[in-house]
Amino acid sequence: MIAASVFWMLFTDPGNVLSTALAASASGVQLALTLVAIYIVWMGIVQVAIDAGLVDALAKLMEPVIRWLFGKQSKEVNGLIATNISANMIGAGAAATPAAISAIEKMAKPGQTQASTAMIMLFILSATSMQILPTTVIGILEKNGAANASNVILPTFVVSTVTTLIGVILVKIFGATRRVSKTTPPPAEAPRGTHPPSASPPPPFVRGETSMHLNAAEDSPLAKRGDALAAGGAKSRDAEEGDPKS
Repeated sequence: MIAASVFWMLFTDPGNVLSTALAASASGVQLALTLVAIYIVWMGIVQVAIDAGLVDALAKLMEPVIRWLFGKQSKEVNGLIATNISANMIGAGAAATPAAISAIEKMAKPGQTQASTAMIMLFILSATSMQILPTTVIGILEKNGAANASNVILPTFVVSTVTTLIGVILVKIFGATRRVSKTTPPPAEAPRGTHPPSASPPPPFVRGETSMHLNAAEDSPLAKRGDALAAGGAKSRDAEEGDPKS
C-alpha cells in the first residue's frame, strides 16, 4: 500500500512526494529520540535500584506472589522476575524485556526443548504488562502535543490489570491440565499373543491330564453299562446272521 501511494503521488502531485517523505522521516527520528531518552532515564533508575539492593528487597517482598505464580525458583531468578514486573508497572518495557529474557534463560534446564509453565507465565506477564504509570505512552502523547497526557493512566491500569488477570488464570488452568496429563500413565498395551485382562484365558492343554480324564470316564458305571448293551446287541446280530430261517 505504501508503494502504491508513492506511485500514485508521483503522477498526481509529484512536488509533495519528497517533502512528505522528509517530514515523515524527521518525525520518526524525533519519536525515536524521545523513546530513547525515556528508556535511558528509566533503565538508569532500574540499574541504580539493582546496585542499591532495592531489587533484592523487592524480590523478597514479592516472594509469596512470585512463588505462587512461578513455583520455587532461585534467588537470582526471583530478582529478575521482580525487576521485570516492577519495570512493567512503570511502563519501562525496554528495561523489563532484558530481565525477562535472562530469567527464562536461567529457568531452562540442560537439554530442555519445551517451555515450562513458569516460562509461559513470565511471557504472559511481560506481554500483558500491568502498568500503574505508563510513562512511555505519556511521553509519546506529550511529544505529540496532547493537552492532558495523564488521562491515560486510569484506563491503562484497568485494561492492563484485567488482561493480566485473564492471562494468569488461563496459564494456571493450562498448567494444571499439563500436570494431570503428565501424571496419568497411558493404558498399557497387551503383548501380542496374549488375551486382555477382561477375558479369561483358555485352559492349557496338558496331555497327561486329558488322558487321565478320558480313563476316568471309561471306568464309570454308565460307561460300563453302555459297553454291556453294545456287546449284547452285537451278539444278537451275529445269531440272526447264523440262523438260516431268518
